[in-house]
Amino acid sequence: MQVDSIRRQDPLRQVLAETMGVNLHLSRAFILALLTIAVMFTAIVLIVWGIVLSFGGPANTLLYLFFFGDAGLLITVIEIARRKKKQAG
Repeated sequence: MQVDSIRRQDPLRQVLAETMGVNLHLSRAFILALLTIAVMFTAIVLIVWGIVLSFGGPANTLLYLFFFGDAGLLITVIEIARRKKKQAG
């Protein structure tokens, strides 16, 4: 069965095959690139959302920029740290 061969090859493909019910014949680098793009897009959306919501007044400005800006930056920092950890070891 194809799912068994995927299970032996790569845990990332195994998770995608089991959760999505799809047998992907994509390279691991391509899958990781798609996941990275999704994480970075989420970070950008959170930062932009904080900027847009900040137009409610001076008190809201600091609150929203702090919360959503930091959440977006935190996601970005976690992604960068994860990549560096994989490259190092």
